[in-house]
Amino acid sequence: MTTISDTLIGPDGSADWDEGSTIRFEADEPRDVGGKILTTRPEPVPVNTDGTFSATLQPGRYTVRVRSGNSLREQMGPWPIVVPATGTSRLWPLIAVAVGQSPDISYQRLLAAVQAYLEANPIEGGGGGGLTEQQIATAATTPGAPIKTALDTTYAPLWQADTAYPAGARVINPTGDIVTAKAAFTSGASYSAANWNLVRAALVPDGITYNPDGTVASSTSGGITTAYTWNADGTVNTETSQGLRKTWTYTNGLPTSSTVTAV
Repeated sequence: MTTISDTLIGPDGSADWDEGSTIRFEADEPRDVGGKILTTRPEPVPVNTDGTFSATLQPGRYTVRVRSGNSLREQMGPWPIVVPATGTSRLWPLIAVAVGQSPDISYQRLLAAVQAYLEANPIEGGGGGGLTEQQIATAATTPGAPIKTALDTTYAPLWQADTAYPAGARVINPTGDIVTAKAAFTSGASYSAANWNLVRAALVPDGITYNPDGTVASSTSGGITTAYTWNADGTVNTETSQGLRKTWTYTNGLPTSSTVTAV
């Protein structure tokens, strides 16, 4: 068995205690302890009026929470901790491992270290009061910079003249298609489709045009346009699209067959 103890204080250094305050330890999973099963039943340990508490626990992994007796205060935690095999220990060093902070580092030292990092790494961290537009532009256009790598992975830039492109580089060409470079090359003054593989064609807006009598003259969907002609009774006579024309035959006003010819 191991004894875990510590003292809770408030910002003014006085005991942080409310009637009914507890430290709750809960094993993260059942486990064998000396031929018996340790369950995951929460173990509430009362906090004394001077902020102190002490718990005697089986060694191993636990989840710990600090619960105030004041219902208006939120609980602290949960934090995963590992109770040592024997002896005694303060609770804070065990929690510090969970939150990734050295047990003996002060808030002031931690703040100073963060500030020093931000000042030394303005692009990544935004030190010195935030990023300027020039810093963002530099990071976004510098090969190997994290921002540029993320942008290139997520978005395709517009094609540029007189630009060196590695094999597989992805861009948006002048007509809006997404393409990738077939091989490493340097672009010329004008775009050449021969250097690129089509990944996805540009989206074309859908639309419908109408004849003066209100019938549909043509419809466009997914970049494909279909033109229509109509019979006097309001039924479709022909549909023409992609070099083919479909002509409908009707019986008693209902379509019964169609023929397709090249145009």
